[in-house]
This record gives sequence, structure tokens and C-alpha cells, in this order.
Amino acid sequence: MMWEKHLALFVSENLPGLEREALDRLVLFGNEVLKWNGAINLISRRNTELILTRLIIEALFLLEILRGDESILDIGAGGGFPGVPLLLCSQVKIVMAESKSKRAAFLNHIVHLLNLKHAYVLRETIRTSSIHDLGKFDALWAKAALPLEALFSLGREGLFPGGTLILFRPFQGKREKYHLQSLTEASGFASPIFKVFSYPDLYLTRTITTCQKI
Repeated sequence: MMWEKHLALFVSENLPGLEREALDRLVLFGNEVLKWNGAINLISRRNTELILTRLIIEALFLLEILRGDESILDIGAGGGFPGVPLLLCSQVKIVMAESKSKRAAFLNHIVHLLNLKHAYVLRETIRTSSIHDLGKFDALWAKAALPLEALFSLGREGLFPGGTLILFRPFQGKREKYHLQSLTEASGFASPIFKVFSYPDLYLTRTITTCQKI
């Protein structure tokens, strides 16, 4: 399939040290997403293979932000992006919280199929009032749309001091950036850092914003 060739090319150009086994497992994961997608709509059904490739590559961008051994809370894990690719290519430990039963079932299937020993699927909606029960994490994100105020509230309660709240948003306008800066200050976080990643072969450009808890 073309998507597998695009992924292999990205890895060879950008992650030359990645073991062949990790790439093979990324491909196995991607094929499982395609297999299950018709039944439970894990990703868009338009340009599915292109979107799949982009989602995996976007996840691998995070390897340049993370140390690679963090404990992470992924809120609204959906089809396993970016959590599963990171689990396959690093030593991170991830709690993947997903409230929808079919998607949680898919994630559990992937955990067992790929023997992801550092992954745990939690079928639950994460709220500020309940996040304490999970303990503290080194990093936290919610790729699904949540208000910024809710994300910072979750990060304030769920992160260790020095932990990182990761936002998959570019914050391009002055008003957006001002609102973000205000939230970081009010919530006990350092000023945000914006990092832009691109992969021209797929016309892919993404900004990942990180905020460190003080």
C-alpha cells in the first residue's frame, strides 16, 4: 500500500535509528485501524490512507518533544493517536482514557495484539474532580476538542511539577496567544513554547504547543 511506503520513507529520512521491528509494528497498527474503521469510524473515511499516514507521522513528531520515558495521560484517546505510535517507538507509559466503548474495545485489542506492556486503557471520561484518583503524570494531552480552560484545569491537577501540558493547536492570532498566555499565568504554568513540524512530501505542517507546570 502507498501509505506504508510513505511511512517507511518518513522513518528512513527522519528516524534512521528506529528499529525495523518498530516500523513493522507501526504498519500492523495502521492496518488494524483501516480494518476496524468501517465499523467504528476511528478516522475519516475520506482519503483514509493519507489521513492515517499523517496521523502516525504527527505522533512521531512528539519524539522530538518528549524524553521518551514519561508517564502520560491521553484524554480521549480515540483510535490511538498519538499514543500507540509513541508506545511503539519509545519507552513512554500511557494511560489512554476513552469513554466510547467501541473505541475503548479497539484500544484494548491493540494493546493485546502488539503486547503494549506500558499501556493501560481506561474507559472513562476524565474530569477535574476525578483525575486525582489516577495520580500524577509527566505529560498530559487531549487531542479531542476541549476548552482551553478545562485543559489547564486538568493539567494543574494531573501533572507533576515540571510536567508538560501538550496542546495540538497553532494559536496563530494575537488574541488567541494572549488568551493562552493569560491561562498559563493564572494556572501556574510557564510561558508556552511553540514548535512547528513539517513533512513536505505529504504537505503536512503542524504546530505543537507545550506548557510546563511550575
